[in-house]
Amino acid sequence: MVPVREARGSNPPGGTIRLVINYINSSLMAIANKRKYDNYMKEESNALSDNGERSRTKVEGQKYKLYILKINIYRLYIGITDNVERRISEHKQSKGAKFTKHSESIELVYTEECDSLQTAMKREKQIKGWTRAKKEALIAGDLDRLKRL
Repeated sequence: MVPVREARGSNPPGGTIRLVINYINSSLMAIANKRKYDNYMKEESNALSDNGERSRTKVEGQKYKLYILKINIYRLYIGITDNVERRISEHKQSKGAKFTKHSESIELVYTEECDSLQTAMKREKQIKGWTRAKKEALIAGDLDRLKRL
């Protein structure tokens, strides 16, 4: 990060230099977040074998599922996997995401099959960007309310 300093002399406090530095800082954060996201997606794109170990080979035609869990009654967790039962078991054994690690109750409330990992990742990103009301309409299967939101 570039340190923000007030300009002295001809630029008033909060002037052009401060705007440029703020722009640079936000650009650096965007690049860092993009790299984190790309690394996460690269890790997740490695297919999992039946015994849960990561395999570097991708299985052609393998189906993936997007799933939504209700955590401790009020929180929603959205993820993708090639084996829902195994993944939920991992969440319940605190081997899943940090988000679900210390949860008392985990309930599967929605699943959706996707043709490829890329399709599943796009759908996951789309749904994560929705409001809670829209996610709940999807879970309830209320297509009319889903379209309105």
